[in-house]
Amino acid sequence: MIESGAAADGHPLHGSAWRRLLGWLEVTQDVALLGLVLGLYALMGWQLTSMWRHLRQAIDVRAVLTDILYVLILVELFRVVMHYLRERHVAVGTMVEIAIISVLREIILRGPLEAPWPQLLVATALLAVLGMLLRFAGFHRGASRRRFQEVGVLIPDESAEAAGRVDRS
Repeated sequence: MIESGAAADGHPLHGSAWRRLLGWLEVTQDVALLGLVLGLYALMGWQLTSMWRHLRQAIDVRAVLTDILYVLILVELFRVVMHYLRERHVAVGTMVEIAIISVLREIILRGPLEAPWPQLLVATALLAVLGMLLRFAGFHRGASRRRFQEVGVLIPDESAEAAGRVDRS
């Protein structure tokens, strides 16, 4: 005799109660992400008003640039949340781009001539690693390949193309 909520294999975590719990957890996660999106919109609005205030006063190029980069970071975070809500996984390539923009923002905010050299050396190394990760890890290439394959477009394999096995006629 199978207990209520247990599956046919007798495992209590495979039943309908478990599926309902997982469904409820996904809904609460979506509500939390909706709150995050609303918070991002509020931060973007606040930052844009701050940027306009800086533009109306005496123009401080450094302050305006850091405000613009901060808005770009918020926009990219918004894209990450939207991608997660659609695909149910985090876009790692976008997260790497956000990290690059954040490091550049900090360098501009503090001023490259005013920052201590060890800090600039670490920021340079971090930017180099993030740039190589973005370029050579293939985050964007794999995502676009997957999107094309979802709509039925066949893309030749790069290894077959490099070996000269792809017929281009």
